[in-house]
Amino acid sequence: MVTKRQPHELVDRLADDSSLARAERCLQQLLEAPGLEADEEEEDRQWLESDLSGLAELEPYEWGPQGVPLGRPIRMDPSLGLVIE
Repeated sequence: MVTKRQPHELVDRLADDSSLARAERCLQQLLEAPGLEADEEEEDRQWLESDLSGLAELEPYEWGPQGVPLGRPIRMDPSLGLVIE
């Protein structure tokens, strides 16, 4: 059985965009495999069942003097999948 942490660990170890595309295809095949069960953990269950109706009342997150960190742009390529620029 594939745990939900394994795909994240795999993506974290990728060296380049082509590796990411290969990993994405592999993960998609795993998700479509018959009999695959997600390993729902207690923390996941608590988040899914929690009452989030008061989130709008919270103060916005303080990112510090630099502001929101810049990320790398992404795009979807039909032949490769998700591509990180």
